Amino acid sequence: MTKRIFILGVSSLVAISAYAAQVETSKLKQLADIKITAYNHQLRTTLQSTIDLGTLKRSVKGCESIAQNMLVQNGTGGWDLERTSLKFRNPDNKPDAWEANQLKQFQKAYDNGKPISQLSVERLTSVGPKKVVYKYMKAIEAEPVCLNCHGSNMLDTVNENLALNYPNDKAIGYKAGDLMGAFVLKKSSALDNFI
Repeated sequence: MTKRIFILGVSSLVAISAYAAQVETSKLKQLADIKITAYNHQLRTTLQSTIDLGTLKRSVKGCESIAQNMLVQNGTGGWDLERTSLKFRNPDNKPDAWEANQLKQFQKAYDNGKPISQLSVERLTSVGPKKVVYKYMKAIEAEPVCLNCHGSNMLDTVNENLALNYPNDKAIGYKAGDLMGAFVLKKSSALDNFI
């Protein structure tokens, strides 16, 4: 299988040393996609169940707590799993410079009609002798369950909670199907233990 890094239609290798170039990125991308799919399904199902049971009470802190617990559970095998957005709620989720650039490219592609399911990017870099970092971003689509805390017509209790806990919140006003941000997976390892 040919090794390629595909960045929104532009084939590009980002300053990869001879060591990093030996890593088969297709296997890493496949693992990353599996982790993202499992995490997103679990988060959506858990949030919908708690909302249906009335135990979440549309609490933003409850949603954040569920998401953080699930990120920890899914960040296994040397992988770190996070979420980021240009319209972030929690300052801890602010994108770094590379992520922000990719999110802008995702938005441009989405605005030009590309489906959110096709928006992803990967990067492989060296961080020393025989050590590499693989980073993968996959776009997040706003789903109906997300709109309880990220929509434009939210309950007063949600708006009050947001104002109290996230006074600089930018992550509101979405509609179902909008591009919300991206999942970010990162794996760092010695080359001989990478997969």
